Amino acid sequence: MSNSAPHVYYLSSAPASGIVRVTNETKCTMRAIIEVTEGEAVEGVIEQGQQVSFDVPPIRRLSIVGSGEGGICKGRFVIRLRRAT
Repeated sequence: MSNSAPHVYYLSSAPASGIVRVTNETKCTMRAIIEVTEGEAVEGVIEQGQQVSFDVPPIRRLSIVGSGEGGICKGRFVIRLRRAT
């Protein structure tokens, strides 16, 4: 829902670095909030029709919040984690 609190889509107990890609498929504006450490986050705005990628250090949490008049924001996200083997 647009204009609501951020919704948590990913939460890790063993953070790993990786790439987060968010695609916005509606008229609303989305804001991705990627928590990398306690109290520190990387944020980015995804406009209508955009796809934005973030290359981040260990990902602890991914939250997305939508804003605008569309009512419902719709999109996709992909997280590709890099783990040491």
